[in-house]
Amino acid sequence: MSSPLSPDSGGPGRALARFIGGPLDGREDAIPVARAVAGSTVTHTYLHGGPKIETHYQLHRTAEGGWEYRLKPG
Repeated sequence: MSSPLSPDSGGPGRALARFIGGPLDGREDAIPVARAVAGSTVTHTYLHGGPKIETHYQLHRTAEGGWEYRLKPG
């Protein structure tokens, strides 16, 4: 597994969260600190060349104090 990211590594007033699993695996997103709430869910919608596919991720705090969006079971 990749190393966790510090909560302030996304820039001033932002936290960096890494996506774990699914089509966004390994990508990072700098989210506003005010939006960094454990349990928050984001949806990724894939529309290219076929049916719409939605993937849901839930935000989790790591033991080291960073953030991860983990793939929610379908």
